[in-house]
Amino acid sequence: MKKNTSFRLLVAALGVATMMVSCKKQETTIPPAQVHFTGAASQSYAVRAAGVAPYKIQVGTTDVVNTDRTVGIKVTSRTAVAGTQYTLSANTVTIPAGQALGEFSIQGIFAGYPAGRLDTLVITLTEPSIAPAKFMDTIRLAIGDICVEGVGFTLSSVIGNYARTIETLGTNSPYGPYNTSISSATSTGATTARIVVNNIWDSGWGPISFDLNWGVTPLTATVVSQTAIPGSNAGDLNSAYAGQTVAVRPMAGSPGTFSTCNNTFTLRMQLGVTNLGYFASLYTVNMAR
Repeated sequence: MKKNTSFRLLVAALGVATMMVSCKKQETTIPPAQVHFTGAASQSYAVRAAGVAPYKIQVGTTDVVNTDRTVGIKVTSRTAVAGTQYTLSANTVTIPAGQALGEFSIQGIFAGYPAGRLDTLVITLTEPSIAPAKFMDTIRLAIGDICVEGVGFTLSSVIGNYARTIETLGTNSPYGPYNTSISSATSTGATTARIVVNNIWDSGWGPISFDLNWGVTPLTATVVSQTAIPGSNAGDLNSAYAGQTVAVRPMAGSPGTFSTCNNTFTLRMQLGVTNLGYFASLYTVNMAR
């Protein structure tokens, strides 16, 4: 009986110990508040016009509190000089009470950026009232004569000869280089226009028009459907259709593109025979100066 009593007492003691462990209050560690940049660690700012808009940079906090907090901004560069190449909106940025985001800006000075000049600004956070996070406390901003597709684009810049034109029809070997040209460019909207391209196919075809849009990414150049291209001969595509004219239309899912930075065009289209139908192969014309 004594043995049994001792066993029961041991079991009871273990149960009490287990309850004590299971009821122990867990401690919660609250991470310290930190501030960091949002967006990419490397960014770029094109300064290519006198009226260039300031470049806005955003910072964020890891928490929200009911008081304003101030974050210091420090800008350094090995080549750019404040007041000559850029100005900083303020040396600090405020995170308003009840919010997690704040913003400041860099204003590029056009007079400080002649053609070809490029600088890098190293922008870091300092700590008047909240500690910078180590994972995103610095960004590098390339600033200057940087080409951004569509920004500062002038329609007249596309007119002229493209002596390095190369074309491909389906899986055939590329043909070229040969000369094409853009004879006119007419605005159709704030970021749209229609161009007329001459000598596509390099065999006496009449002009073909394309609609440009530099308000989208990538920039698009869409062929304007044409049921009969003057001077064309569908026999060039298939001898069975000799003497008939060529039709052209956009190829579904394969829009053409262009680059305002490189002044190049990749024109894509589907060729066919007037009033008969279209071939399945994609026709691509790459135009370069």
